[in-house]
Amino acid sequence: MRYYPTLATFLLSLFVVVFQLSLFLVAGVSILSLKLQTVIAEQTCPLPAAPTVINNQITITPDNVDGVVNCASLDIIIGSTGEVVIDRNITLNGSTNGDWGVTLLVNNLTIQNGGKINANGKK
Repeated sequence: MRYYPTLATFLLSLFVVVFQLSLFLVAGVSILSLKLQTVIAEQTCPLPAAPTVINNQITITPDNVDGVVNCASLDIIIGSTGEVVIDRNITLNGSTNGDWGVTLLVNNLTIQNGGKINANGKK
């Protein structure tokens, strides 16, 4: 007995190919969506921009994604009585593995005489 492809087997094969392509497409969109959420989740700048001068204590706590605080478009001025405390992300695993500090991106940082940046990671 000989086997001849019929319209039914052709349609079944076409369905399988379309199904596999749609799975690849859905997986690609899902992965891209996760990457976009990570980019969107970047922490916003908690510091006031110049001409405002920081004359009190402000604590910057890193997020749990990458620790980047993006103030890259801002000029930051820490006044003579101001202090910026840079905290760290601490995991509860009992070691320093997975812990990180803050990466602070600024356009320009001015620290007036007496102003402080405390980056020892303590609250």
